[in-house]
Amino acid sequence: MILGIDVSTSKIGYCVVDDQQKLLEVHFKKLKEDTLEDKAWMFYCNELKTMQRKYNITEVRIEEPFTMFSGGKTTAGTMAKLQRFNGMISLMAYHCFHMVPILVPS
Repeated sequence: MILGIDVSTSKIGYCVVDDQQKLLEVHFKKLKEDTLEDKAWMFYCNELKTMQRKYNITEVRIEEPFTMFSGGKTTAGTMAKLQRFNGMISLMAYHCFHMVPILVPS
């Protein structure tokens, strides 16, 4: 089963797909904690550990964060923060499922 994760600093979307590519679950988690570290820890404790108990996850895919500026909307600080948080979520997934997540281009 594949766990797919779309990371943002204010919310995270995730889904589980079985081996026949059937969508089993789709979730959207709004992150209310103050620090990125707290957000990553709460996502690990509440969401990733639940998926670990519920499914035999054999692959984790995480959307790569943006690496290019997009029409004046994104600052270098915003991109750095998203890269940092994406790394935290990747580490939490690695710790939970004992596999390196596959980064998927957006």
